Amino acid sequence: MPTESIIRDEDGKPTHIRVTTDDGRESTLYTYVEGFWEGLTGNYKGLPVEVADHHEDGTTDAYEYKDGFWAGLTGNYRGTKKND
Repeated sequence: MPTESIIRDEDGKPTHIRVTTDDGRESTLYTYVEGFWEGLTGNYKGLPVEVADHHEDGTTDAYEYKDGFWAGLTGNYRGTKKND
């Protein structure tokens, strides 16, 4: 089962939610959305903004989240690499 963790700013306010796969090799970062519907459903995940590959050596490759027809068809939402 994927794990979710809340990312907070320096004031403790939630800003993002990171969902990591069971094996810890990939994660998706979502914006944190707070509102009536989110409070009612308990789902505070907004739009995805980043996909990251986590390697065994401790390094991470982060990519902008790319949505669209082709990304949905292939399941590859990796856009421009962020940490070049």
